[in-house]
Amino acid sequence: MHLGIPPRLAAKQAVRRTKKISNANICEPTIAQGATRRIVVDEFLAFIGGCAAQLVSHLIEPEQLILQDMEAARKALKKGSNRRASQTSG
Repeated sequence: MHLGIPPRLAAKQAVRRTKKISNANICEPTIAQGATRRIVVDEFLAFIGGCAAQLVSHLIEPEQLILQDMEAARKALKKGSNRRASQTSG
């Protein structure tokens, strides 16, 4: 028996069936998009050797990152640094 992608994802609990219309199962994700993105990026970094700095420098060279991207990255980095500092001091 051949299963399509949605039943396979449901078996892995990546999606859940929310309703059925005729023969079609309507599914929604069980994992938040941000969490999924973080997992994929972490796996990708591990695949290329785990160095985020190399990835960022690779994106900067051909100008694939625009100034707004850099500002967003700077804010995220600052937010992460502040979070770590409050965890260590508190």
